[in-house]
Amino acid sequence: MNRARCYLKVLSLALALAAPLSKAEDSVVVQIGFSGPLSGMSEAYGRSLFHAAQLAVDQANSPANAPLNVIDGKSVRFVLAALDDKQDMNMSILVAKYFVQSGVVGVIGNTNTTNSLATSAIFDEAHLAHISPASSGRNYTRMGHRSAFRVVGHDEQAIYSLVPYLLGDMHAKKIAIISNETLFGMGISGKFEKALQDFQKPAFMRENISGRTYDFNAVLDHIQEAGVDYLFFGGNAEQAAMLARSMQRKGVTARLISAMAGTAGDNFLKVAGTASEGVIALEYGVPPDKMTGWKKFYSSFNTAYADGINPFTVCSYDATNLLIEAVREANSTDRKKIVEQLHNIKYKGVSGNISFDETGDLLSPTFTVYQVSNLKWQPIKVLQTSKH
Repeated sequence: MNRARCYLKVLSLALALAAPLSKAEDSVVVQIGFSGPLSGMSEAYGRSLFHAAQLAVDQANSPANAPLNVIDGKSVRFVLAALDDKQDMNMSILVAKYFVQSGVVGVIGNTNTTNSLATSAIFDEAHLAHISPASSGRNYTRMGHRSAFRVVGHDEQAIYSLVPYLLGDMHAKKIAIISNETLFGMGISGKFEKALQDFQKPAFMRENISGRTYDFNAVLDHIQEAGVDYLFFGGNAEQAAMLARSMQRKGVTARLISAMAGTAGDNFLKVAGTASEGVIALEYGVPPDKMTGWKKFYSSFNTAYADGINPFTVCSYDATNLLIEAVREANSTDRKKIVEQLHNIKYKGVSGNISFDETGDLLSPTFTVYQVSNLKWQPIKVLQTSKH
């Protein structure tokens, strides 16, 4: 309990520093929260999403947008209050409780399914919009929380688009599954396993590992002995990169597959190196060169920040711009009004058109299969949304 109180004091100071009061009496500071990992194993991933959100806020505050930044007759300035949830469920709950008590009008986050499931009820009780740029677990939007949204497709849609492609176009014959023991890892691996059964091609074997381990030796020995040709990994991109390196070191010839983990980004290539060659990843959205506004976003982001871009970076940018637009259209900082505006919004983001169904799920999501070739991610197939 003392540790929790101490952390809340740190959060109070962080938000106080993040959002200085406006000096003009006729202007209003509008705070937007960001909850994601800014330290630890997933720091590179989290900072990329945080900086994308910051870029959106900075652009919204540009002089060119001043005529748009008026609420109830007063000019407004948007401020991002970013807090480190360390990709940890308990820490994310503390962050969520603090945001509820603070003056934020909405939250960009959480950035993984486990934390989104843990915090959604806290946000919803306060009618605080929370838009995830990355949480793909289907249950996140199945809890009846009207303030929950996501700007990516859910994992069941993704998997039921991926499996027929693997069995058909990729001619997969003997498939193994490794799942880390996180809610995301177990969830997406379970859906992959069920989809294989539905398509009458059961997985040859499934192994579970810790979400924090980099020791894959025992599991890979079993896979190598079995002569598996494809290995599906349910887990985060950082762990997937280390798995790829272990597979290369041990001479495992199975091709590694990842889904909805942000794997098809710069950081995976940096960590996995030559072991990334041939790796397959399914990610949300169309390829970047098919995205309207991608070149401008890419240039602006790389000019401002040195972070690598992952598939969810642009989603964080879109989620932040979406929340800002909802505040403008609602002409209010009232949390309930912002939630209702999000349910009615139609927004054209870099990643595509964004509007939601009654549960807060994105309408008509698209997915892309990528493959590493010559140490670069190359799109090889765009998949339309499955009805699942």
